[in-house]
Amino acid sequence: MRILSIKNIVIILITSLFSLVNLNAQEGEVTIEQDEKIPNLIELRGDIKLDRYFIQIFSGEIDGAQRARINYRKKFNRKWKDDVRYESPNYKVWVGHFKSRLAADRALLTLKEEFPNAFVFKP
Repeated sequence: MRILSIKNIVIILITSLFSLVNLNAQEGEVTIEQDEKIPNLIELRGDIKLDRYFIQIFSGEIDGAQRARINYRKKFNRKWKDDVRYESPNYKVWVGHFKSRLAADRALLTLKEEFPNAFVFKP
């Protein structure tokens, strides 16, 4: 059986003493000052549609677009935001403002029953 050397005993004692000492970090207070426009910019950022997915349920003349929009609102009770856009030469009805392709595809499955030509796209 090996006997502990004095060197090993000293190391064990020093390690034990340091583990008993209560070490505290410095405490402080942080104050954040921000421009008053930042909350408004964050709110506006949500309206930007660059990184969002939409579902197009109609493309054609204005009368058809209005009928499709009314039909959507009746059937789905405005479950997702709807919008009529004009892109020459057609009016298009866009539904949703989805953050992910998965969410858009799930909504598309529901919308396909009423609008069989609907499709997901990213403008």
